[in-house]
Amino acid sequence: MRLWMRNLPRQPIHADYVPRNILLNDQGIAAVLDFSGACVNLRALDVVHGAAAFAQARSSIFDWQLAFDFLYAYQAQQPLSERELEALPDLLRWRQFVQHRLVYGSSPLSAGSSGG
Repeated sequence: MRLWMRNLPRQPIHADYVPRNILLNDQGIAAVLDFSGACVNLRALDVVHGAAAFAQARSSIFDWQLAFDFLYAYQAQQPLSERELEALPDLLRWRQFVQHRLVYGSSPLSAGSSGG
């Protein structure tokens, strides 16, 4: 974990905010399901995972409006600090990098290289 990440608040997080795990009603969120991935980690990372999951819920193209909708809803319930908000773009890039490594087994920076 990068040094700047270590200075962000940690707490128990859900770690799996995807559309199927959030039940909505006319007033908003009715229930949050599936706590099997819950852990203690960066609170801002929970927001990044959730925003990315919602942003790609309808297609593989990242929908920034859905990502911001998730962020605004989270902020209304549990506001992030200014430092956490500033870290969101870097955390999103970090998440995309790690996800690419898990799926493809290499860095996205080396994906176009010819090996060796």
